[in-house]
Amino acid sequence: MHSSPVQIQLSEGYKQKISIDLLTQYGNMTFGQLAETLDVSVEKLHDIHKEHDFLTGSQADDLAQLFLLFLAEHFFQKCTFIRSFVIKSNIFYLSDE
Repeated sequence: MHSSPVQIQLSEGYKQKISIDLLTQYGNMTFGQLAETLDVSVEKLHDIHKEHDFLTGSQADDLAQLFLLFLAEHFFQKCTFIRSFVIKSNIFYLSDE
């Protein structure tokens, strides 16, 4: 007997809630700091956290990038990269080193 894989789809709002949880609980950011970084009000950030709203466009991209930077900083510290990356204006570039 074969078991079929279970597929779970997470809403955009739920993915952003997870990112906000991670950044505020483990990333040493307050809701105020995160809201300021994303250029949204604290109230809107709380609504997103409650899954009553979600970010779009560049604000959603910025939240995703902060999430990835947090992961890279905390979980990949012991890894070495083949190439060096430099952050300029929220965009990753390969360095010329």
